[in-house]
Amino acid sequence: MSTERPTSNSIAKAIPEDAAHTRERFWEKVDIADKDGCWEWQRATFPANGYGAFNIGGKAKYAHRIAYRMEIGSIPPSKQINHICDNPLCVNPSHLYCGTHQDNMRDAVKRGQHADSRPLETVREIRHRYNTEEITQRELADEYSISQSAVSKIVRGESYEFI
Repeated sequence: MSTERPTSNSIAKAIPEDAAHTRERFWEKVDIADKDGCWEWQRATFPANGYGAFNIGGKAKYAHRIAYRMEIGSIPPSKQINHICDNPLCVNPSHLYCGTHQDNMRDAVKRGQHADSRPLETVREIRHRYNTEEITQRELADEYSISQSAVSKIVRGESYEFI
């Protein structure tokens, strides 16, 4: 099973518009216990990240992307499918949205689950101090026990750009 991220074009080609059999085969692998809750994928997963894996034409595809494609529509090449429920096994179309990696990271920070989930006040403080005091990025990094490159991304707005 491939762990390579499929492109939206490969998914579009993999699901013919009249693929009733593919649709039936897909949904029989889903536990829909509650129409408003998570619809959990019950079969294979990608070992690296725990997302559902659905085989189409001999290739493993992300199940949540297939669900989105079948029920909502195409996925633009610059977009990915994000979960509002933060459940990698969920394929409920109402829990999925087409967005960017940046959107997904913003959501994770709001949930306090981002790998770099500094308190937002700390980020504001670093930016303020860098812009108003005579202090270097290295000094801020040492003071906050983070890397200089993390401080650089914060002050340039490359991370936490939504603040």
